[in-house]
This record gives sequence, C-alpha cells and structure tokens, in this order.
Amino acid sequence: MVVRLRLAMHGRKHARIFHLVAIRDQKARNAKPIELLGIYDPAMTLGEKYKTVEWSVDRIKYWLGVGAMPSKPVVRLLETGGVIPPDSKYHPKALGPRVLPPIVPLDAMKANTFWQRLSDQITDSTTDGLKVNKHGEPLPEETTAATQATEHSKASPPEASR
Repeated sequence: MVVRLRLAMHGRKHARIFHLVAIRDQKARNAKPIELLGIYDPAMTLGEKYKTVEWSVDRIKYWLGVGAMPSKPVVRLLETGGVIPPDSKYHPKALGPRVLPPIVPLDAMKANTFWQRLSDQITDSTTDGLKVNKHGEPLPEETTAATQATEHSKASPPEASR
C-alpha cells in the first residue's frame, strides 16, 4: 500500500482551502484520507501578511518516516514551513541539463556544393561519362559552333526591307 502526502481541495470556488492528507496513492483527490495532517488556506484577508497553515509536524514527520511520498506542491509547502530541509531526498532526481546538438544552418554555398558532388557521383557511376540531368535522363550532346550559329540566325527576326 503506497501512501502519499498530498493536498485535497475543499471550499467553494474562489475561496478554496486545501487539506494536507495522508492517502493511498490510487484514491481520488478528495476521497476519504487515512489521516488529516493539516489545513492550508492560501487566501489572505485584508490586514494579513501571511497565508495560513495549520499542521501537525509530528504526524507529518511520522508519515515521512514510514515511507509516505509527498507530492511536489507538498514538498514546496513543507520546505517553506521548515519541516524538511531544502535539499531533501524528496526532490526529483535531476537528469542534468539537456544537451541538444547545435543547429547549424546550411548556407547556399554548402548546399550547392553538396548537390554538385551528388550530381558528379551520379554522372560517374551510372552513365559511364554520359551527362544526365537530375532525373537520370541523358542530356543532349553539346552543340558545336556551327550549330550555334545556325540556331542564332534562326532565332533572330528578319530585318525589314525598305
């Protein structure tokens, strides 16, 4: 039977009070507890400087001594009240800082170099020297100077005669 020290919420909306209870781990938040250990009223009326907490320190230490595990809000409350030390064993074990790999932006130069190397590998390995496009289709053979001249003359519009 796992026992936890936790807060049970009571009171009406906007005027809540919390009972510090020892209760079985599997029970609902406001179920009947094994023992009521204290009452915490977080609301402060006019003229009050502090929030009100009434608890039995002896009974809280007893339940901690027999192995009851406090919830995180109860640990904060007990540390604030001086019942347990700030570096108690009830804090969750820190896993250390999360170390993420650095994000290095891939600039255009590196990207172009990568794709150029990739296209060179494709040209060398699959086509035996035949030039191909990125889809693996062979490129037309290089045009000679004569074919370029004929293509240029076809492309230019004829001059109008007067």
